[in-house]
Amino acid sequence: LIWVHGGGFILGAPETHLAMMSHLALAANALVIAPRYRLAPEHPFPAAAEDITALIGDAMDWQADIGPVALGGDSAGGALALVGLAALLAEGRVPSALVLFSPAGIVDPARPVPDADDLLFPEVLLHRIGAAYAPDADPSDPRLCPVFADYPGAPPALIHCVDAEYLEEDTDEIALRLSKFGSDVHVEKARQMPHVWHFMAGSSPLADDAIARVGAFLRAHS
Repeated sequence: LIWVHGGGFILGAPETHLAMMSHLALAANALVIAPRYRLAPEHPFPAAAEDITALIGDAMDWQADIGPVALGGDSAGGALALVGLAALLAEGRVPSALVLFSPAGIVDPARPVPDADDLLFPEVLLHRIGAAYAPDADPSDPRLCPVFADYPGAPPALIHCVDAEYLEEDTDEIALRLSKFGSDVHVEKARQMPHVWHFMAGSSPLADDAIARVGAFLRAHS
């Protein structure tokens, strides 16, 4: 499982996601690879997209003789995982499965903020993230807004998000986009939980249940 960490394109590292990825590894009986990519504002768009596209391609090559390779990511990492997926599919390389936690599908500083009851993100933070990562980027660029990318032959996908969080709309748009290209997409929405509640695995039964469902999904497509 190649997992792209989130953090709003400005924070995070494989180390910050180690506990959650460990739970994913155990649930899926999988080796988890976590690419490290450049962060904004020091390295704005398209730095992270370029890094992840190259790193996912390298990881796919490295894993070719080991077994099926799934792809996933959370939040901003979900957006980057989709960028990497589009690049792979354009080359005719198809991961075994796709898992996304509250993926960011539209990264545009000028985007109206959805009406949401988000337990983690204040509205001002969303604007600051967009301004730091993509201050002058074209919002129609699919490397920035993966809802505009093409996914020919997309693999089965499982997407988790929280009902009424800011990125719920993004989840719905991404699910529709993947379905358009033939992916068998399953969307599961939690209620009254924080963004990417999977981080609480090991201390929250709801997070444990979510991780277990992801593990079952990945094993079924390995």
